[in-house]
Parts: sequence; structure tokens; C-alpha cells
Amino acid sequence: MSAQVRAPHHRLVASQGIRNFRDFGGYAIAGGGHLVTGRLYRSGQHSSATPADLGLMQAMGIACCVDLRGTSERESAPCARIPSCELIVADGETAEMAPHLEAAQALDAAAARRTLTGRYATLPFRPALTQAYGAYLRMLARSDRASVVYCSAGKDRTGLLVALVHTMLGVHEDDVMADYCLTNSVECDEGRIEHLRKELSKRFGPMSTEAARVVLSVEPAYLAAAFHAIDERYTSLDRYLQHELGITPSLREAIAAKLIA
Repeated sequence: MSAQVRAPHHRLVASQGIRNFRDFGGYAIAGGGHLVTGRLYRSGQHSSATPADLGLMQAMGIACCVDLRGTSERESAPCARIPSCELIVADGETAEMAPHLEAAQALDAAAARRTLTGRYATLPFRPALTQAYGAYLRMLARSDRASVVYCSAGKDRTGLLVALVHTMLGVHEDDVMADYCLTNSVECDEGRIEHLRKELSKRFGPMSTEAARVVLSVEPAYLAAAFHAIDERYTSLDRYLQHELGITPSLREAIAAKLIA
């Protein structure tokens, strides 16, 4: 499937300082029904969230923020919070640095792709990340309130978690990949690519426009690498969910009962 997907307007949340903010509910479920809308949100980090953004999230009924960034990332870019909002964070480092910034150290676009593909194969098993993934899923099993999950860019660590939720609940694989690839139409305009190229060139050395595009975007091969790694280690998503994330069949049923209409 092509990584260039137009973002449906109804999924996007217009905000001032939060990037890649969107609803990942609403998809059809195998066997009937669909995911609820207005409960499942994903985004980039909230370190630039304005008071208006926080007011918007409060009005949206968001009662839990799930920060998949590691400890050092949270310390270097702290996020403002909604009053009384539950906070789930990773207990430790979820990456040496955000996956897209790891890729930015590659010399060219092809090397950046190889870096991201390799990093995705490790994401499902990073202890601090799987701890946060499991905590998020257990929250979904008990809560009737809206939540938002995010990392730095809201595309890699967040993208994998959203794909796991979708797949676990029976969203068709084409819709799983389409939602993952929406980042490309939300984030990858030419102006943002050029801005990122200049910023990363200052930090890591000269970078081409195509390499910056790779760093800013997602590709189906990355997500496929993560799921392939899960299959290789656990032979099935069910076994991965139970043995790596602590999500038992009964918890899966509870999540489905909360989120499938």
C-alpha cells in the first residue's frame, strides 16, 4: 500500500501547538460493528501546547494522557497538563533518542530507511515502552473516558501502539496501514520538510531534502518490520499481547466491550 494517503478531514483535531492530532476510532471491525469515535486520540508531543489547546482537550473530555517518550525526553521537553488528567508515562528510556532522530543521523535517504526499519523491529520489545503500552491497554479496559497517546512526533512509537490496538480489536489490515500512513499527509508538506532539513543539518550535518522527508514520514515497511518481529518471537499477536504486554484474553474482551459499538 502506498505511504501517501490523504488525511480525512473528520479525523483531524485542529490545534495551535499539537501536531499530528487525530481520532483513530471509527474503523469497521471484522465480524460487525466499528470502533467508537471521540474516545481514541493520538498526536505528537504536547510541549508546545497552548492554553487554548489544553482547553480544547478538556472540552473533548480527554481524561488520560499517555506519554510514550522516555524519561530524558520528558525532562528536556516537558508538557503542560490538563487539570486532573490521569498521566501514564514510560518508566525509563523508550529509545536512545526518538526513532526519527536516530534515522536523522544516517547519511542519506536509503540509510535513514534502513535505520528506521531496524529500529521498528526492536520497538515491540523495549522494556520501558512495553510497560507503557501495557498500562495504556489496561486503562482502556477500565475507562469510559477519552484519552490521547503520543510520543515525540506521534508517528513511530505511537504509530505502533495504535496499530496494535487496531489489529487486536479486528480492524482490517488495510485500515490499520491507512491510519498509520495518515502522518504523511498531516506532517509532510514541503515547507515543514525544508524546515526540518535545516534544523537537522545543524544538529547532525548536511542533509538532503529526500532524507529529511524520510525522517518526517512513515512507510508501510516500517510497521511491517515490527509485526514481523512479533511473529518471529511469539508466532502470534495474541501471545505477544499476553506475554510481553500482560494483556490477557479477558482484558482484551473488556477493551473490546468498551470500544466496539
